[in-house]
Amino acid sequence: MANFDKVRINQLSDQGLAWFAEVLRVIETLDVDAYVALMAPDIRLVMDNGALTLEGHDAVRTALAQGWQQLTGIVHDELNLYGTDHQFVHEATNTFTFADGTNTTVASTVWIDRDEHGRLAGARIYNAPQALRA
Repeated sequence: MANFDKVRINQLSDQGLAWFAEVLRVIETLDVDAYVALMAPDIRLVMDNGALTLEGHDAVRTALAQGWQQLTGIVHDELNLYGTDHQFVHEATNTFTFADGTNTTVASTVWIDRDEHGRLAGARIYNAPQALRA
């Protein structure tokens, strides 16, 4: 479960933080369909420090279903949340557990945009993707 105990700075409202905590909870279930259901139809997910851009539900669903096959768990340890409830950045360390029982922890920063309906409209993920492929 996402851990907010180490958060130093949080600029989100209680409602914004609750929304974000729910997004992380869904990600941590590794349920791709549930995660995609939280997204706007025209979602734009930028991964691998800008090297990969996924647009729309189908592209995100396909890529995450394939990428998450190797995982049995993800845990987010949140450090900072800066911005408003609809545009913000979060800094975290994320621990990925693989099917072979090994795990790795990766520092990441993600810029998040929500649409007028409160759905995830975009995310730009910056981390060390090579750590996940080791």
